[in-house]
Amino acid sequence: WYDQSGNNRAATQATGSQQPQLDTTNNVLTFDSDDFFDIPDGTVMTGGPASTFTVVTKIGTYTPSPSQKTVLWAGNTLSNNGLLIGFDSPTNRWVADFWNPWAYVPSIASQDTVILAYDGTTDRGWRNSGAKVLNSAHSGTLVITAAPTGVQYIGREKNTPVRPLNNQLAFLQIYT
Repeated sequence: WYDQSGNNRAATQATGSQQPQLDTTNNVLTFDSDDFFDIPDGTVMTGGPASTFTVVTKIGTYTPSPSQKTVLWAGNTLSNNGLLIGFDSPTNRWVADFWNPWAYVPSIASQDTVILAYDGTTDRGWRNSGAKVLNSAHSGTLVITAAPTGVQYIGREKNTPVRPLNNQLAFLQIYT
């Protein structure tokens, strides 16, 4: 999946059976239970407590199973630092999970466009042109460190269970 920024951070998957499938009729990538992309170190987060980001994503047809799905993962859970952007079907919400603290945008539906952002101090989120504002459950200082090579993914997370996307992704834009 080619990086359009000119920064040479294309998402890749060398194993053919784990490559998402392009649906040209609906203009989406379809991820099944073991499809994902690696993204280069430094694509998300530059490290330190004031790391900032904005992630814009749109899904295709939403399916609620499995119950937790990962759109984007960056970080190192061994030191309890990381960022997970995804959705949680049982609570019907989009989640920006920083491994406690976390925040969420209520409600999930097919064709959702969601923006999740962190400015170094405050989380913000919007769903479908500002219809929903982020609710926050922060309980401390957010610290996200630079992720080692190979632990930034689109479509899964580093941990077990990997919480696969198993859904359609229309686009993903990452700003740091």
